[in-house]
Amino acid sequence: MIDTPRRNRRRKHIAVGITALVTTLGLVLLRVPLSAQNDVNLIESIRTVKTATASGTVEMVEIKVSSTRDFRVGALPNVLRLGNREYAISRSPDTGPDTGTLKKLIFSVPADDFRSEQTIPNGARVIVQYGTGDGGGDPRDFGALNKNLLDK
Repeated sequence: MIDTPRRNRRRKHIAVGITALVTTLGLVLLRVPLSAQNDVNLIESIRTVKTATASGTVEMVEIKVSSTRDFRVGALPNVLRLGNREYAISRSPDTGPDTGTLKKLIFSVPADDFRSEQTIPNGARVIVQYGTGDGGGDPRDFGALNKNLLDK
């Protein structure tokens, strides 16, 4: 069979189509949204707060994160993973210009956990995901935890 320019163009179009299909299927199977490739995820602040409970006050560490893409809202919680630990107590900012935004979350972590190098080591990977465990969806990487940013 003789190769013609028309046949070569057709092969090239088929190859491009197959490459796009395989890439899309791979991202879908890994549950990585196509827009996740361009996300900018930041840890905006880490601060100590006192929280009132029925038994008194408890010291917590609030970790405020932001993303260029909205965090998911649904039946499952957004979960902060610090190394191999998970924390699901979060809220949206409730004051200032960020009130009600879906691009920022504030997670509460017990201060004792945060301070313990055995529980959460400095440099631990920071991930926010939808749902718990290794199967959590829409994971977003915020880099390594820098505990020196506490109350700075």
